[in-house]
Amino acid sequence: SLLVPIMSVFNETELYPSWMPRFERPFKVGIRGSEIHRVRNRFNQLLVSVVDMPMPLSTRELAMDIVAVDDIEQTGAVFVKIVNASDDDPHLPKANPSTVRMSYDGGLLFRKCPPDHPVLAKTKNSDNADRVLVCLQFFADAHVAFVPRPVVNFGTRTVVGRMWSKMLEVAEEVRDGKRPLHAETIKQKQDTYDWLDGRMKSMLKNYKKDEEE
Repeated sequence: SLLVPIMSVFNETELYPSWMPRFERPFKVGIRGSEIHRVRNRFNQLLVSVVDMPMPLSTRELAMDIVAVDDIEQTGAVFVKIVNASDDDPHLPKANPSTVRMSYDGGLLFRKCPPDHPVLAKTKNSDNADRVLVCLQFFADAHVAFVPRPVVNFGTRTVVGRMWSKMLEVAEEVRDGKRPLHAETIKQKQDTYDWLDGRMKSMLKNYKKDEEE
């Protein structure tokens, strides 16, 4: 199953620099580093990521408050909300004067994939195995007013598409034991990931129950 590997790729934010696409030539662009500044529970953290941008843009910074909501019993879904961290949060460090702090608002939705969802037609296997549908929606503003909006949108779609493909590739490598850093982290947080695996299985089970009723 890819459930735990995918969630580990999402949740282990400090490992982002180890797998997210990054370029050094002809210019530096990509995540330089990520640091967690607050953890309230299993899936609630304050994350600050530093992103190198191509010249002449200065370095960008993402300060994100990430909160996961387990609503499996009511809606059969798990929602992860990602918003700008509040400047009033005492755990949020002041932005470096040489960087620009980006604006961000988005989220992830995990739910059982309906049997008639069009994405199933693109899957490699046509069996009736349980599948989890992951939806991503977000707004990001890097504050580059002098760059035409269509260029920004194209660049964002290209980068996000590549990151999404890379994320799935990394999740498969985690499953196959090819990512020792993720494997070690999962081992250290075994209780958390066992709990998560159980909740995902409950989500699939509840969906089947609703279908039968």
